[in-house]
Amino acid sequence: MISKDQNMNEPNFVRGLKKIKYSELDFAETVVVDESQREMRFVLLGSMSEFRVRTIYTKEPETIEWIKSFSKSDVFLDVGANIGIYSLYASVVHDLKVIAVEPMVSNFYLLSLNLEKNPTADILPLPIGLSRESKLTKWMPSIAVGDGGNDIYEASSKSFEMGIQLWALDDLVQAATISAPNHIKLDVDGVECEILEGMVETLRMPTMLSVMVEVDESDIDKSERILMIMKDAGFGEPTRRHAPYFDDYYYLPTINYLFKKP
Repeated sequence: MISKDQNMNEPNFVRGLKKIKYSELDFAETVVVDESQREMRFVLLGSMSEFRVRTIYTKEPETIEWIKSFSKSDVFLDVGANIGIYSLYASVVHDLKVIAVEPMVSNFYLLSLNLEKNPTADILPLPIGLSRESKLTKWMPSIAVGDGGNDIYEASSKSFEMGIQLWALDDLVQAATISAPNHIKLDVDGVECEILEGMVETLRMPTMLSVMVEVDESDIDKSERILMIMKDAGFGEPTRRHAPYFDDYYYLPTINYLFKKP
């Protein structure tokens, strides 16, 4: 006699096994239309990804205006791409070639789904981390979709840890593994100096035009180190940019620094 959990059309290795209780992941899809009437399609999974898509134009309008200034032939490197908000905006709306770096597995999964939904996007996704040197190490990331604040550092043996492949950007560019970027967005929550130190030769290239770095100004030593690295690479003083939406200082002391070459 066949139980209610059995089906004669199922393979032998399934028959007789009691189904395990589960719930479906709450995937959803949405479309964001730009002022040019181009559509970006996003897959949503959880509240954080919904928040990021909903605030694409209001959270960092200075980033949107910066991307609008790029030339069509430019290459945009989005470091800490998360689920691909700005990568997709740059490629789908402004026809740019984009390299999206995102080491967190859950974010990279959703980034990949978003790229699948936008087949016209010219985006190379890289599931790696950037640092001052190329090596394999361990880290303790959040696995919540859309989350940030995942500093890359040596993990404790007593904590949940994952392996991560780190690369110095200079190594990738010099080996022609990726195209040399013209613009770089660095949103990595804590390891800005390590990443910048691994791309000094790339930053010095005459084709490098601008870099936006999210800086925590409460860390004075780190802020000064970022300014020094960029100055040594030939960039001028940054424009400190903060979304007018946050004039209530919600996100202070975090500020976007926009560096350009004189």
